[in-house]
Amino acid sequence: MSTVITTVDGLDALPVGSVVIDRAGMALQKTNFNFSGTGWNAANGVRDIEPDELERDCFPAVVLYVPDESR
Repeated sequence: MSTVITTVDGLDALPVGSVVIDRAGMALQKTNFNFSGTGWNAANGVRDIEPDELERDCFPAVVLYVPDESR
Protein backbone atom coordinates (compact mmCIF):
# COMPACT_ATOMS: atom_id res chain seq x y z
CA MET A 1 0.00 0.00 0.00
CA SER A 2 1.33 3.43 -0.93
CA THR A 3 1.74 6.25 1.55
CA VAL A 4 -0.07 9.43 0.57
CA ILE A 5 1.15 12.80 1.85
CA THR A 6 -1.27 15.73 2.00
CA THR A 7 0.69 18.45 3.84
CA VAL A 8 4.04 20.23 3.72
CA ASP A 9 4.66 18.97 7.27
CA GLY A 10 4.24 15.42 5.96
CA LEU A 11 6.86 16.07 3.29
CA ASP A 12 9.19 17.70 5.82
CA ALA A 13 9.01 14.56 7.99
CA LEU A 14 10.49 12.40 5.21
CA PRO A 15 14.27 11.85 5.25
CA VAL A 16 16.65 13.36 2.70
CA GLY A 17 16.74 11.21 -0.43
CA SER A 18 13.03 10.39 -0.34
CA VAL A 19 11.13 10.54 -3.63
CA VAL A 20 7.46 11.37 -4.09
CA ILE A 21 5.28 11.83 -7.14
CA ASP A 22 3.00 14.85 -7.06
CA ARG A 23 -0.56 15.07 -8.35
CA ALA A 24 0.67 16.18 -11.80
CA GLY A 25 2.96 13.15 -12.07
CA MET A 26 6.27 14.95 -11.44
CA ALA A 27 8.79 13.07 -9.31
CA LEU A 28 10.30 15.19 -6.52
CA GLN A 29 13.32 14.31 -4.40
CA LYS A 30 14.15 15.70 -0.96
CA THR A 31 17.61 17.22 -1.15
CA ASN A 32 20.21 18.68 1.19
CA PHE A 33 20.98 22.18 -0.10
CA ASN A 34 24.42 23.51 0.86
CA PHE A 35 23.38 26.79 2.45
CA SER A 36 19.64 26.68 3.06
CA GLY A 37 18.95 23.31 4.67
CA THR A 38 16.72 20.75 3.00
CA GLY A 39 14.15 21.16 0.27
CA TRP A 40 12.62 19.50 -2.75
CA ASN A 41 13.67 19.48 -6.38
CA ALA A 42 12.49 17.83 -9.53
CA ALA A 43 13.99 14.33 -9.43
CA ASN A 44 15.63 14.96 -12.81
CA GLY A 45 17.54 17.85 -11.17
CA VAL A 46 16.17 20.50 -13.51
CA ARG A 47 14.85 22.86 -10.84
CA ASP A 48 14.19 23.43 -7.17
CA ILE A 49 10.60 23.45 -5.98
CA GLU A 50 9.61 26.48 -3.89
CA PRO A 51 7.64 25.88 -0.66
CA ASP A 52 4.59 27.78 -1.98
CA GLU A 53 4.61 25.55 -5.09
CA LEU A 54 4.48 22.47 -2.85
CA GLU A 55 1.47 23.86 -1.01
CA ARG A 56 -0.31 24.87 -4.19
CA ASP A 57 0.54 22.11 -6.67
CA CYS A 58 1.89 19.00 -5.00
CA PHE A 59 -0.88 17.35 -3.02
CA PRO A 60 -1.80 14.66 -2.76
CA ALA A 61 1.70 13.21 -3.23
CA VAL A 62 2.49 9.51 -3.22
CA VAL A 63 5.73 8.31 -1.60
CA LEU A 64 7.75 6.24 -4.08
CA TYR A 65 10.97 5.77 -2.13
CA VAL A 66 12.28 6.33 1.39
CA PRO A 67 15.99 5.59 1.89
CA ASP A 68 17.10 3.15 4.53
CA GLU A 69 18.51 5.45 7.20
CA SER A 70 20.44 2.63 8.85
CA ARG A 71 23.01 2.54 6.04
